[in-house]
Amino acid sequence: MNDRRTILIRYDEIGLKGKNRNQFIDCLVKNIREQMRDVEGLEFKAPHGRIFIYCSLESAEECSRRLQKIPGVASASVGVTRPRDFDALAGSGTKVAHCPVNFVRRGILLESFARYRAAGIAIGIGTDTYPHNMIEELRIAALAGRIQERSPAGAKTAEVFEAGTLGGARLLGREDIGRLAVGAKADLVLVDLENPAMRPLRDPLRSLIFTAAERAVRDVYVGGEQVVRDGRVLTLDRDAALARLVDVRARAEARVPERDWAGRTGEELSPLSLPVMEA
Repeated sequence: MNDRRTILIRYDEIGLKGKNRNQFIDCLVKNIREQMRDVEGLEFKAPHGRIFIYCSLESAEECSRRLQKIPGVASASVGVTRPRDFDALAGSGTKVAHCPVNFVRRGILLESFARYRAAGIAIGIGTDTYPHNMIEELRIAALAGRIQERSPAGAKTAEVFEAGTLGGARLLGREDIGRLAVGAKADLVLVDLENPAMRPLRDPLRSLIFTAAERAVRDVYVGGEQVVRDGRVLTLDRDAALARLVDVRARAEARVPERDWAGRTGEELSPLSLPVMEA
């Protein structure tokens, strides 16, 4: 029996990036260490902006209780500490939900898309952050997987597409989505093969994922109901939504100091990429 536990600590990430993120994590880890100073056998790690505590089975519950009272900690999840053994993960029935855009923005890569697949571990690709662009997620998953393995075979186009369709369905335990089949839901995406980004038309899937992306999407059906026609969303007043978005962004940024641990403004936490020049 494995008597070691891993606690994954999640924190409020609003506006955190660059030096601000590093400073916040340093302060949070220091505070956590202080609150846990009398608990023996703890090991702290904070790789790539994630915070882990490795502890004994006996101390896991007490650590979790204390973490709930520390400012800046959003949640703490306790799991079993395992070696990085793909066979063990496969044998346990582990399934992987992979949101690559959210990963790469933080300088993180999935351990190995190819090795997870080779071990028979189900992978489903999804979105976890704006702009919720599924085709972009597939493209980044393919590129990141190849970088990780230093090989084009690290994440083949067809494998990534399967993870974004059938893979997601498997993770959800669903057989009525992720495929075109009798009895499955009529979820369809029609791609304009005449779009310049899809030409020359030799490998449509590769052209869609690596070149055209959503620009070539013409029509979309969800459960048999058309929700996009000629690239236009039918279920949303886009202009009105965009107008509301401007107001919502302003109100959200005004509240940033209330939610930031140091009371900083949105401009301080997330400065613009380039300075605004006064006219």
